[in-house]
Amino acid sequence: MGQHVPKRSSLDPRRLGSALDFSFIANQGPYETLRIRQAGHRLCDCMGLELRGMPAYALITPKARETFTSAVWQAVSAPAVADFTLAPKAQMIVLPMADETGAVRYILGCVSLGADTAHTLGQFRILGTRIKRIAAAGQGHHQSLRYGCADPQTPYWATPET
Repeated sequence: MGQHVPKRSSLDPRRLGSALDFSFIANQGPYETLRIRQAGHRLCDCMGLELRGMPAYALITPKARETFTSAVWQAVSAPAVADFTLAPKAQMIVLPMADETGAVRYILGCVSLGADTAHTLGQFRILGTRIKRIAAAGQGHHQSLRYGCADPQTPYWATPET
């Protein structure tokens, strides 16, 4: 199932740059609960608590937790990318990751805060959710593998010099 998603062991935190401070990794625990194993210190500061060991839905208000949990499980089982529009003025992306056996049991999440919400304490409300299935290599258009990271790219065709 996990052949189209990166393995947790292939994640290099140095490549996350400044997003590392607002990222988290959660893994599937007993009773299919996703628990946060690592969280960036700025995300913890924003939430007002240490997130390590907390269920992943602890980031979300109680009324929206069912929506969040459903979308995250879709991301793990499809596999897919889950993108959330949050209040106050934030975005969250959740990406599936596989364990060493290839089973998708981890998620990598990142929260992007607006400038005026960088010091907000508390849980987020969900304003919108988007799920984008990850296409296998060679299936469909390769644009689906670059989900949400950049504008569509125009191929570069070199012109012969005259």
